[in-house]
Amino acid sequence: MAEGTQNNQVVQLSLTVAEIWAVHYHADSAWTSKVGHGDKLADNDPLVTGVKKLEAAARSAEAVVKREVVESGVTCPRRVREPGPWEHEEGLDNWEKRGPDRCCSFCGGIHPQDFLALMRQAADPESDVRIEQATGKSKWYITRKEVPTGAEGGMKTYGVHLVNTEWTDEIQAVLPKATILSKEKFEKYFEELKKRRFSKLELDKDSE
Repeated sequence: MAEGTQNNQVVQLSLTVAEIWAVHYHADSAWTSKVGHGDKLADNDPLVTGVKKLEAAARSAEAVVKREVVESGVTCPRRVREPGPWEHEEGLDNWEKRGPDRCCSFCGGIHPQDFLALMRQAADPESDVRIEQATGKSKWYITRKEVPTGAEGGMKTYGVHLVNTEWTDEIQAVLPKATILSKEKFEKYFEELKKRRFSKLELDKDSE
């Protein structure tokens, strides 16, 4: 099989996994709305069995990607704090390699030390790395050219992974500058994009 075909399959697989987890998230939201915090559905409830099937499918697909586990037996804060039809015990998660990054096997969030390194790049005006806080304030997105999809590396992290760690103080110190410069980089990128689009429209008009 050609290398390009293999790469395309891995990217497509990653998108499929992402779609599965998106359904997982919406099903979990429905679960919360249905029973409320602190309650529990029966194991044979269709919502529970459906989400578990999706989770099994996602895990199976991720296994094909062959992610390297760099630290096992850790606990994702989202697993134990948030309601959902998954196991809430500690020590069930891993830090695993996704491209250049360590990512949580449960939520996909980037390791806080790796996120700090990316923040420092975002605070560098010569780097193309940008960070952006999600509307809900609980998540950060990372944009960089060398990681166009989740198959090549981490693209997000959650605030719960950034508190009470040995890197938290440094993250808080770098965050303001990284945020400001990321916004400036995005505005510059957007202006360049508009110029390229305008030039293309002019060329198309001249060719008519």
